[in-house]
Amino acid sequence: MQADLPARQQALQNMQTDLNQAYLVFQTQIEQIKSLGQELNQATALQQMQAAHGKYIETATAIHQQISKWLEAEG
Repeated sequence: MQADLPARQQALQNMQTDLNQAYLVFQTQIEQIKSLGQELNQATALQQMQAAHGKYIETATAIHQQISKWLEAEG
């Protein structure tokens, strides 16, 4: 199991990067929605925020699932 530790560490680092990028997209969307204010109707703003939040949750869930698989493999 130790032999694949560097690969797991790299995978975790890559997942952290993905999670950070998804979070930045989420934050950017929120800022854009705030700045647009009255230009967007509430339904469109909500859809954009939900989509960005969904991507963030999707990425975090994938990371959690991978870590769970690794932990199960460790026994």
